[in-house]
Amino acid sequence: MAVLPTFTTGQVLTSAAANSMANSGLTYITSTNIGTGTSATVSNCFSSTYDNYRIIIAGVTAGVVDFTIQLTGITGSVYVCQGTYQLSGVSTVNAYAATSTTLPIGTFSATGNNFVQLELSSPNLAKIKYAYMTSNSNLLSSQQGGLVNSTVQSTGFTVAVASGNISGGTITVFGYRKV
Repeated sequence: MAVLPTFTTGQVLTSAAANSMANSGLTYITSTNIGTGTSATVSNCFSSTYDNYRIIIAGVTAGVVDFTIQLTGITGSVYVCQGTYQLSGVSTVNAYAATSTTLPIGTFSATGNNFVQLELSSPNLAKIKYAYMTSNSNLLSSQQGGLVNSTVQSTGFTVAVASGNISGGTITVFGYRKV
């Protein structure tokens, strides 16, 4: 595994050092602070520069609700999800499968320590999109896989709660460097 170089003030940046940083695997694209409302939108974060993305949603406060994502420009019942979830303090692991107009990415609790990590493949390509999500809160932990059965090219997304409001937290988007 390559280690990125560190620099000191006044040090000359060589082309080899710059190239090693340019070839790092995960690149920051954008970060959005979530206000208060039923949804939050991140625009113009998907492009032809990257084929695969990591989306981190952290620190969101919400009621006990399902949290979903919808890619910009892709509507209809084309979002398919399968996965498992487990309620805190309950030994039973539950399974679910759904086809919907949005992709479920987790269930949030009323505290502000909710966390989602979403791996998304091909949102800006004219092909089916694939996703893998993990989410954690003090209420529920889930892992699920999904797909968006559409070849429409998307440039952004909206996350939303099924009911009530979300507030606070951040959404951060990273792109995986193409090989």
